[in-house]
Amino acid sequence: MTDRPVDFLEVQRFRRWWFALIVVIPVVVMWWGFVTQIVLGKEWGSKPASDVVVWLLWVLLGIGLPVWLWNLGAKTTVDRGGVHVRWIAFPYRRAFAFGDIEHHEVVSYNPIREFGGWGIRRGRQGRVAYSVRGDQGVELRLGDGRLLVIGSQRPGELDSAISKRA
Repeated sequence: MTDRPVDFLEVQRFRRWWFALIVVIPVVVMWWGFVTQIVLGKEWGSKPASDVVVWLLWVLLGIGLPVWLWNLGAKTTVDRGGVHVRWIAFPYRRAFAFGDIEHHEVVSYNPIREFGGWGIRRGRQGRVAYSVRGDQGVELRLGDGRLLVIGSQRPGELDSAISKRA
């Protein structure tokens, strides 16, 4: 992060009940296997893995996966350098300079129908979405013809911050 003044900052996380349900299944299975084989000393399954493998899988899937997914999300910032989207807990960043933005507007969209879900997704005609939750955002049309949708829970504020600098 730079020391530039920030006009807009939003952090969104993947914290929906259905997302947690998807995560809880492998986590519970891994904890069950760990407790069964390591704590109780009973072999887990018909072809049990070694204790070292069970420990490794427990650390990765039983602890690491839920911690990583709990922290997964996006951070959107607008400052004098442009519009920045950074994926938290994942090494992905994009910056869009104001000089490259030809047009921007608040939009409603259907993440599933138009992009196949949330995340960094490519939709029809090459339109790209950076979306964590909801169906609101700001669409940017760049000078090279690309169309981008930046999902936001505060799309009006995001659009105003872009207007202020663009």
